[in-house]
Amino acid sequence: MDDDYYDFYDDDGDEENLPDMFDHKRDAESSAEEDPEHFHCVAVSEEEVFQITNAAVANVSQHTGLSLDDAKSLLICNKWDSDGILKIFIPTSPDPDETHFTSSGEANFPRECAVCLETFPSALMVANAQCGHEFCRDCWNYYLGAQVEEGKGYDIQCMETKCAAILGEEFVIGLLSNSAMKEKFRLRFFRDCIESHMNFALCATHGCGRVFFAEHPDNKRVSCDKCKAEFCFACGSDYHLPCDCRTIRHWWRKIAEDANTASYMAAHTKDCPSCERSIEKNGGCNHMVCRICKHEFCWICMGDWKQHGKSYYECNRYKAAKEGTADPAAGSGEPPLPVPKESEARIALNKYLFYFTRWKGHEESLALEQKLFTQIQERVQTKIQHQQGTLIDWQYLTDAGKLLLKCRHALQYTYAFAYYVEDGPKRMLFEHLQADLESTIENLSFSIERAETVDVAGLQAQMRSAEFRRKALFKDAKMLALPAPS
Repeated sequence: MDDDYYDFYDDDGDEENLPDMFDHKRDAESSAEEDPEHFHCVAVSEEEVFQITNAAVANVSQHTGLSLDDAKSLLICNKWDSDGILKIFIPTSPDPDETHFTSSGEANFPRECAVCLETFPSALMVANAQCGHEFCRDCWNYYLGAQVEEGKGYDIQCMETKCAAILGEEFVIGLLSNSAMKEKFRLRFFRDCIESHMNFALCATHGCGRVFFAEHPDNKRVSCDKCKAEFCFACGSDYHLPCDCRTIRHWWRKIAEDANTASYMAAHTKDCPSCERSIEKNGGCNHMVCRICKHEFCWICMGDWKQHGKSYYECNRYKAAKEGTADPAAGSGEPPLPVPKESEARIALNKYLFYFTRWKGHEESLALEQKLFTQIQERVQTKIQHQQGTLIDWQYLTDAGKLLLKCRHALQYTYAFAYYVEDGPKRMLFEHLQADLESTIENLSFSIERAETVDVAGLQAQMRSAEFRRKALFKDAKMLALPAPS
């Protein structure tokens, strides 16, 4: 490990220089850009979304000869990668008179609908221009209405069996007879446009509807100005830096899959010290006999049962360790208590439980501190109402509460991140910075709970210290390349 790099985060040096370091960063914009979490995105209106997407659709349509409907569907399928589409697409001659759906044959020539098996004049039969499959208007209407009710948007396929042709937006709207169903489809299609576009993000809160645009998309925090929700711009889930979207999805999936198994194994199973086979404890007695190798051992200390002396059914070794007394075998000429081997499964379980326990602990602390922040806001309002200062006078307390929540949330996700970091000097540095931030925010939390009796300058110094350590930890995490989760 680079000593100079490690010393940059040394506690003593940082504490002395913190005030000076922050004094020359008063400019808000400059400070924000130096934050590893800095991310620029803006809220956009529906009209602005249409302006951006329609320009891309027109560009692809012009260069490929596709109809606007087909060009839009193609862009959605390819996450609006116009350049990628134009590189591989073979252009065709555009047909300015092309319609989104056509009636087949001569006007009076009867045609049979393959769905309802009734005969209609060709004027009442509609074919999708992309694949040519035709059905009567009523069957199209019923089919499309059912698809919209199921929540589908751009991905409605042709009604013909085994036909994978995607039906365009205008084709669907032109055949739906119910105005409410048309509006529902428009909203769903609009949502599909946003969710498939790398530069757009829809607010994660159900029913909010706020749309955000970023010229340079990233897995950074978006704070909705409408509903105050915070989420990841890239995946729409809870904000999860320093984990990337793939890593946090794997972590959440692991929690869901391992929750019951891990809890049960931790409480009810251990590995035999002799053969390392997993053994389940289904009774109260601590005298265990392995069914595979017949080894007898103590469930509590995992030691050989024969070394327990006369106090059978009571683990002396465990009591000694617990009470801080010496091991009974020490100085008696008997061999020391053997260190039990652990199977790979047990090691993996213990590692998972270590990080999950800390993840869960910070999650619970965050919930409690969110309640504390609400109490702080109420307390500040009460102080102002009783003319015990102004909002400016108490702003430091509100800022401290916000920073505490920010740091606690960051710390929680560092444990998911650390679970996947490979062993080595870089991991050691990360864990050092993690422990440093953890200690700092615990002190900050303690001070905020007693804010009215704590020196304001001292609290603000703790805030600067916490913010500095949060940035240092995230900068370090940014330089670590995580292996692909397995």
